[in-house]
Amino acid sequence: MVNNSSAERVQKQMVLIMAGCFLWITYFIFQDFFKGIYHYFAVIPSWWLLVIGPLFGVAVLWSIHRDELAIKEAEAHWVDSQRRFAEIELQFRLIKSNFFKMSAVQFVYYCADLLRALGYQRVELVSEENVLQVIDPSGRSMLVYCLHGSEGIEYDETAIQTLKEKMARSHLETGLFMTCANLTEVATEIATQHNIKCYNGTAISKLVWLVIEESKEKAQSI
Repeated sequence: MVNNSSAERVQKQMVLIMAGCFLWITYFIFQDFFKGIYHYFAVIPSWWLLVIGPLFGVAVLWSIHRDELAIKEAEAHWVDSQRRFAEIELQFRLIKSNFFKMSAVQFVYYCADLLRALGYQRVELVSEENVLQVIDPSGRSMLVYCLHGSEGIEYDETAIQTLKEKMARSHLETGLFMTCANLTEVATEIATQHNIKCYNGTAISKLVWLVIEESKEKAQSI
């Protein structure tokens, strides 16, 4: 232990001696250069330094600000790229999925994806399995009743009445009924009277392609 400590002290002393020698040799070789710099600054008027100092500070601040703007621009570009990628992924899911062959639960999540793609906000599944609460593009809160069904059947006014009751319990005045099936004329009339939109399988297919076409138009305008 003693030998190691002595060796470390000797090593430190040697490093200090070498550093001192290097500095002395450097000054000796470049002493004219250092003297020139000293005399150069010595003859500069103090008022000139007062002018140059703030200008230099401003230049440094501007350079930092420019770098910050470049970083923010890169971050914004990255966020936009991520958002665009999420939109493409969502559209791909909408196109490749055959909602007519889905289970009832899968259909609810498909409707949620479609509504998000159409600009609906805060699309959330409420306590009931087939009901969504959303905010439409105009800012109104509404309930969405997703009842899968099939192409060969028709829902009557009972389905609309069920949605009306759900809307009343949630204190909402607008609703949306989404299904793969069709509705009777009476059901459609009652829905219109109570501010409920109805989308059957054909309408949902058209909405999916509307989303795709709007996406193409946006891409072409970039």
